[in-house]
Amino acid sequence: MKDKLKLIIEICKLYYYENLSQEKIARKLYISRSQVSRLLNYARKNNIVSITVKDPFKKFNDLEEKIVKKFNIKCCVVVDSSKEEVSKLISSELSLLLSKLVKVGSKIGVGAGTTIEKVSRNTSIYRGVDLTFVSLLGGVINQGNKWNANNNCDNFSSLNNGKSIIINAPLVVRSSILKDELLKDVSIKPIIELYENLDISIVGVGEITKESTLGKTDMTKKEISDANEMGAKAIVCSSFLNEDGKEILLDKTEMFIGAKLKHLAKCPNVITISYGKNKVSSIKAVLKSGVTDYLITDNKTAIKLLEGDE
Repeated sequence: MKDKLKLIIEICKLYYYENLSQEKIARKLYISRSQVSRLLNYARKNNIVSITVKDPFKKFNDLEEKIVKKFNIKCCVVVDSSKEEVSKLISSELSLLLSKLVKVGSKIGVGAGTTIEKVSRNTSIYRGVDLTFVSLLGGVINQGNKWNANNNCDNFSSLNNGKSIIINAPLVVRSSILKDELLKDVSIKPIIELYENLDISIVGVGEITKESTLGKTDMTKKEISDANEMGAKAIVCSSFLNEDGKEILLDKTEMFIGAKLKHLAKCPNVITISYGKNKVSSIKAVLKSGVTDYLITDNKTAIKLLEGDE
């Protein structure tokens, strides 16, 4: 046994320290190559050799795994906010994720928001063929708001040689009669029906504040304030959520034209993209709703999402 151990150690030194191939070691020691391979495996299994991989991403891997477990989602991707512009890093990760998920002819829903707008201009889907991007929300009165879902939809489709289907209607319609007429219109009804059969959805997370993008729509400040006071913590597409992720204020969201939480629940691949310390409570609400399959965020937000966990 002592002679065998000496031989194993000598083989390990030649292989790991001197970088000799298994073939060269076999010739040097006058043994077979298969014997060298067998003894190297023995050394690893019996802790004679210990291999350590220095993974600079390990701290983020831990964050990702904890978020997946805590919120019961398929996958979480955490980017390093200290490296460069976060939206560019997220765009790169979204490109990889979408390239794995898309199939020929995939229908991809696109939401509103400044973060979605930024990534929509930088996300390239590497194997996308015959893709259709569908706007998940109507437009807004101020067309200077480049972050509306229609514009985001056009950005994605232009960059990925796809087709864009937008909603030619305002986001907010307070008249129930007018809204019913719009939803029956031949240019809008087929889009609403598409929400039932989306393959992928890309959505942001909206805060319920006057300073957020919601405050830049044609919702009034009082309507936003009232929603906040009645327990709304987030808005995803056109659904308000409370802190437990439950959809609330259904009577209030009747004025919105766009996808609801029920539509996202039917979509097999919902990608939620959001970051920022001010958005933590809103992101939590969306994650608790159960509609998110994939979360892409940054490390600072991820840490905040896990606060209070042991």
